[in-house]
Amino acid sequence: MFRQLVFAAGISIGLSVSAFAQFTLSGKVTNPNGAGIANVDVDLFDSNGNPVGILTDKTDALGNYNLNQPFGLPTGTYDIAFAPPSGSGLAPVINLGYVLVGNQVFNDSVPFGFTLSGFVRDTGGVGQPDIDLNVTDDLSGQLVYTPNPTDNTDLSGFYSLVITPGVYTLTYRPVAGQKLAAVEFKGVVFNSNQTRNVILPPGFFVSGRVLDNQGQPVVDADLDFDVSSTGERIPTPNDNTNDNGDYQVVVPAGTYNITVEPQVSDKLVASKIFSFVVTNDINNVNFTLQPGFYLSGTVRRASNMTVVGGVDVDVEDTLTGQKIPTPGGATNASGFYQTVVPAGSFNVVLQPPVSTGLASVESLRVAVSTDRTLNANLPNGVTLSGLVQRAGGSGLANVDIRFENPTTGAKIPLAGHATNSLGNYAVVAVPGTYNVQFRPPKVTRRLAKEFLNFVLNSNMTLNVTLDSGRAVSGFIKDSSNNPIRDVDFDAFTVPSGSEIFTPSAKTDSTGFYQAIVPAANLNLAYTPPLASRFAGVSFAGVSITKDTTINLTLRHGVQLSGTVRDSTSTPISGIKVRAFGSPETPLANGTTAVNGAFAGILTPGTYSLHFYPPATSIYDSLVLNGVQVQNDSSITVTLHQKPFSGVKGDLSNDGLLTSADVVLMLNCVFLGIGNCPLFTADVNCDGFLTANDVVLELNAVFLGVLFPC
Repeated sequence: MFRQLVFAAGISIGLSVSAFAQFTLSGKVTNPNGAGIANVDVDLFDSNGNPVGILTDKTDALGNYNLNQPFGLPTGTYDIAFAPPSGSGLAPVINLGYVLVGNQVFNDSVPFGFTLSGFVRDTGGVGQPDIDLNVTDDLSGQLVYTPNPTDNTDLSGFYSLVITPGVYTLTYRPVAGQKLAAVEFKGVVFNSNQTRNVILPPGFFVSGRVLDNQGQPVVDADLDFDVSSTGERIPTPNDNTNDNGDYQVVVPAGTYNITVEPQVSDKLVASKIFSFVVTNDINNVNFTLQPGFYLSGTVRRASNMTVVGGVDVDVEDTLTGQKIPTPGGATNASGFYQTVVPAGSFNVVLQPPVSTGLASVESLRVAVSTDRTLNANLPNGVTLSGLVQRAGGSGLANVDIRFENPTTGAKIPLAGHATNSLGNYAVVAVPGTYNVQFRPPKVTRRLAKEFLNFVLNSNMTLNVTLDSGRAVSGFIKDSSNNPIRDVDFDAFTVPSGSEIFTPSAKTDSTGFYQAIVPAANLNLAYTPPLASRFAGVSFAGVSITKDTTINLTLRHGVQLSGTVRDSTSTPISGIKVRAFGSPETPLANGTTAVNGAFAGILTPGTYSLHFYPPATSIYDSLVLNGVQVQNDSSITVTLHQKPFSGVKGDLSNDGLLTSADVVLMLNCVFLGIGNCPLFTADVNCDGFLTANDVVLELNAVFLGVLFPC
């Protein structure tokens, strides 16, 4: 169906006979070859989507129609639908928003299509009548017009309809009250006649009532069920509350996150429950919704201040990082949005459609304690698009694309940040340098991939192939069998020590983790959060040839913290600190911060501490052997600069004079960036760093002129 309407002839709903002027609508319906088509069903719908009764609603032998009985049609806006007769091989069409202001002629052509047909049965093989089939275009997200009765099964469970070639999501929706679960197929490539027989699995009723804080029913609240382990939303037809606030849906057995979204006009906060287990009929799953505040505003294009419609509004709790359901969370044609949120502090992301070429924007720590207006101007962006596929060549759906700031690691908001059913993607961001990540669903057993310092300064194409991997998973608990949350899993190649990109590999609330890694010999590290007071563990040379389960029991330890400084007591950031015992113990904060601090939890013992500066650093690495760690303790470590290479002005300390040294000199003298020890950078030996030193450095590198000292 289209808009989930009930199509009827001879019934007038929504438009009554008017005392004002009445008009005729006539025309001709042809096929793509220009030939008129007889017996095409003509349907009209008013601006609310209600069918309008007309007596003469089929084309004649030449394809002509004339809607003028009994009194004509009043001025108004209509949707005009044409449904060719069965067996014609022609697909129905609908024309939205046609304005009738006089006697008008509207001709249309309907396209050739292919037939989708089959039987819908239950698990016992019994055909199921009146199963409604919804067809959604995967590229546009729009519901395809498929009029009754062609998109419903007959008494034997058979259905047949004609649709044009494309990629679709097919949803088979049982009749309300049937104890059968809806079934959905995504990414169906349709380019020929296709037979699709469908089995509807048995389901269970989940029912209850939605009330406000005054005990009054919340009418037309929408309920959604997402599979807890994957986030996949399952189809649940007829999932809105009735006039009493009651609802009843049918879902297969499983564990779900359930979201209730009231109408925006109710000014109530949406509610969500997690990990709800369904193994039988469950009644009285009730919700009480609390009053909230309006968060609203207008979104415009920054370049010319025109309004932008279809902008998605995402709201995240600043403290917990939890996404807040946002009923009505998108801008209308006037660029206006309005949703309801509780009191609190939120990060608000506005994501325009990719087709606009506009970049998303994020407002951090938006305080809400009353109705709040938050307007936004969206900047022009550039598009990164391409195909994500398996090594064998087929596209991968639902791959999450992320941009991160290479310096801070902050996530950049992106609209459309997942591949479609064919593996295609397109995202928009302002020009810049990003770490670009491709994160496939773990069920695909494909390795994630990251492109570091990717420069995006114009519309670009980046096709990606994701190799097959193996799953390493398990549960991490303490000695009392309690789960430990947020333990970070890391994997490193042997012998290079390069870290493998394993996103979303921390333990959840049950202590479970899962990461996809290549089939290889790997070093594995498990690092609990510092506040947990559990010591991490690592394993060297683990051979991963198949999916592997590693369960762990972690022990409490003592904290080792410290500060890394240079000889002038200036803190040094970016130093990696590793603690080698039997074996290495990973540190929760194992890279020094801006203040030079590091920290980790170790089991009591003797360790060798290694301090590794970045390869471009002017500091030497350091090893401290025999460090006794029996109780919480702190140390201060001093790193010394690398020995001078012997070449005056060799700021990169590689033994050569190159353009890299010129860049460092420019940064030192004009920007004050970087560490420029006077004895190496004072090229003219006057005891100062000045522009004269830059000139001499330029001469030395590009002209071969000798230094004066």
